[in-house]
Amino acid sequence: NHPAPEKFKAYQLYPTNTDFIFNADFKYFENVKFEDVKSQLGIPSNQKFIGSLSFSYNNQEYTLDVGEGGFLMVLDATSGEQTYGGGRYLDLELPDYNDTITLDFNKLYNPPCIFSDFTTCIYPPRQNELPFKIFAGETSKPNE
Repeated sequence: NHPAPEKFKAYQLYPTNTDFIFNADFKYFENVKFEDVKSQLGIPSNQKFIGSLSFSYNNQEYTLDVGEGGFLMVLDATSGEQTYGGGRYLDLELPDYNDTITLDFNKLYNPPCIFSDFTTCIYPPRQNELPFKIFAGETSKPNE
C-alpha cells in the first residue's frame, strides 16, 4: 500500500541521438565463456557470454561481450553522474550466424536495482566499460 509506485512516472530519456547508433560486427565465441561479475549485493554472479560485438566510435575500435539471449551490460563515463552508477542494460536482437547488427544505445535502460532496494543487479564486466559518455537511453533522474 506504499504510495511511491503510483507516484513514479519513469526515468528521463536523453533525446534520441543518432551518434550512438552503430553498425556493429557480432561474432559468436567458438566456446561460450563464463565469468564472475560483481553484483549489487557484493556476491559474484557467474554469467554466460556467447559472443562479442565490435564497433567504431571517434576513430577508436571497441569490443563488448554479449550475454546469453543478447543481453548486454555497459558502463560508460556517464555512470554515477548522469546515469545509474552500476551501468545500464540493452537487449540485442542477435543473428543466427556471425553478422553485422545494429547497436542502438538509445535503447539503454536502467537495471531493476535503481527502482528498489529489494532487487539485485549484476554489473558490467570490465571489458564492457567504455571510456566515453553515452548521451543516450535512460538517465538516473526520474520524471517529475
